[in-house]
Amino acid sequence: MDIFYILNSRFPTIKAYGLQVAKTCEGLKNSGASVRLIVPVRKRHREIKGISPFKLYGIKDQFRLIKLPSLDFSWLHLDNKFFFVLQQTTFALLALAYMIFSGKRGIIYSRDQFSLFILSFFRKNLFWEVHTFPEHITSRFYGRLLNKLSGIVVISKGLKNKFIESGYSAEKVLLAPDAIDLDEFNIPETYEQAKTKLHFPSDKKIVLYVGHLFEWKGADVLVGAARFTNPDVQIVIGGGTEQDVANLKKMDQTDRVRFEGFVKFYDLPLYLRAADVLVLPNKKDNGISEFYTSPLKLFAYMASGKPIISSDLPSLRELVDEESVFFVESNNPQALAEAISNVFGNPSEAERRAHKALELVASHSWRNRGGRILNFVQQRI
Repeated sequence: MDIFYILNSRFPTIKAYGLQVAKTCEGLKNSGASVRLIVPVRKRHREIKGISPFKLYGIKDQFRLIKLPSLDFSWLHLDNKFFFVLQQTTFALLALAYMIFSGKRGIIYSRDQFSLFILSFFRKNLFWEVHTFPEHITSRFYGRLLNKLSGIVVISKGLKNKFIESGYSAEKVLLAPDAIDLDEFNIPETYEQAKTKLHFPSDKKIVLYVGHLFEWKGADVLVGAARFTNPDVQIVIGGGTEQDVANLKKMDQTDRVRFEGFVKFYDLPLYLRAADVLVLPNKKDNGISEFYTSPLKLFAYMASGKPIISSDLPSLRELVDEESVFFVESNNPQALAEAISNVFGNPSEAERRAHKALELVASHSWRNRGGRILNFVQQRI
């Protein structure tokens, strides 16, 4: 089966969607599909300049990467609907032209609802992978789009339930949470060697968060927790833009928080190996965080075999439970600090839950996910 994955965004990127898209394409290819990822030509983030996307994301079974010229108005820093529609339309039409000249009909798969909307006037067999619920689902735009789609792939039960509640057929919605490749975390470095390589203090217990620093991800809660932790605890935060890091540094009232900046995906296993405890401090009162997310970092945390402290939110309870992680009240720095102390005070229980998390994540491979999506697509066309 030929699959055209349309991504009207910068690729590769320092943001997590790049990894998720690359791994989804590889999973589909592993499952027998012929995959072409179609992206616009965009200027790269300087943190990953010169790095092949296949190396950056650890892609072994390479799919075809097609780069198309595209209008780019981002440098104007304008919130202008006309420029947005112009860029979306021209890219979708260029992607359509490429598909026509390729001689392949195939199916069209995308996370971009605007590309799918435009392509729906010309093609069938359209599939939308959804990571957040649209605000204006009852609009004419979404009414037409949903009517033309062959199926929807969602990453959480919360998203699936929202589409069903909105009148979309349950048969046309596939629940496919994100995933991980366990072998990527089987690295030769020991805990001590990893700490040495990363220049972490040997006499400190490392509490680690790695990921983007969007407000709803709760890294500021972890920074706030530093005030309540023991002196032998070193909090390490990896990820985020320079501005994000600068903002968090202003909140730090201790010398117990270390900021690593952007962490490349292929360096992530080393960071996890050097950690004692991993933290997922997502905030409540945000739809994405509370109900829709399927965090890539949680799967990586689980694959590491290290104890995990997680905010107690419905989206996260879809993937883990009290047997595999230590839940904590979200948005509460003091409660998070107490949870950190609890983990260090109960090493045998921490080890047991970490082992359970590793067992749980074993079935969540990108290949398995790709196979489920491919089966769903074949049933819907």
